[in-house]
Amino acid sequence: MRFPEFRGKGKWELKKLGDVAEFFKGKGISKEDIELDGKYYCIRYGQLYTIYGEIINNVYSKTNLSKNLLFFSKKNDVIIPSSGETKKDIARASCILIENVALGGDLNIIRSDLNGVFLSYYLSGAKKNDISKVAQGDTVV
Repeated sequence: MRFPEFRGKGKWELKKLGDVAEFFKGKGISKEDIELDGKYYCIRYGQLYTIYGEIINNVYSKTNLSKNLLFFSKKNDVIIPSSGETKKDIARASCILIENVALGGDLNIIRSDLNGVFLSYYLSGAKKNDISKVAQGDTVV
């Protein structure tokens, strides 16, 4: 049984994420770079643990770093921390629904035409254990 809007659309196709998405890394934004009157909204990797869930539709931090030092989001990007204290920590994903948010270092970005909200829930839920199994490191993962 499928949702009505997907009936008659054919079967699900199994594809590797690397075949349908591009991968990027954010650029460094330190805690000291956060400013109340900053020019650009930004997300640092630690905020994925403390502020944001699977969907990001409001951003709270800003920076005044030079534009050429930053990596900016596109709507529907999925971001995943590239380090954490435990292997389960890095097995979380958030879909950013806002354009032009600076994405800090230690963030992996998945950019595709896939439904980013679905992908973030899928990676944070069904694939959480698979992601944590390939994480490397003991003190800092």
